[in-house]
Amino acid sequence: MYALSIAKNSKNINSALGAVRVMTDDDTLLKLSQFMNLPPVSRDLLKEEPKDPYLDVFYKSALSSKAWLDLNPDKTSLIFKEMVEAITSGRKKTLEAFQRADAEIETLVE
Repeated sequence: MYALSIAKNSKNINSALGAVRVMTDDDTLLKLSQFMNLPPVSRDLLKEEPKDPYLDVFYKSALSSKAWLDLNPDKTSLIFKEMVEAITSGRKKTLEAFQRADAEIETLVE
C-alpha cells in the first residue's frame, strides 16, 4: 500500500498538490486499475461492476479488506512463501499452514 504526500518544506507546494490531484483523480485511477488488472483504490470506482467476472471478486473484496503496517517485510514474505509451499507440496493441510503463518505473524506484531 502506498500513499502520496507533500513535504512541508517543499519549494513548490501548489505544483506538487496539482500533481497529486492528477495522479489521484478518478480517470487516472481507473486507467491504472485497468492497466494493472486490479480493482481501483477509490470506493466510488468500486461501485461500478467490472466486465470481467474474475475482477468482480476482487472489487467486492476490496471493500472489506484491511491492511497493517508490516514492520518486517522480509520475514513476512518468508512466512507467506513457506505457507504457500507447505500447502502446494502437500506437507500441510491448508488450515494447518494458515494457523502456523498466523501464529508466526502474531509474534512479529507483538
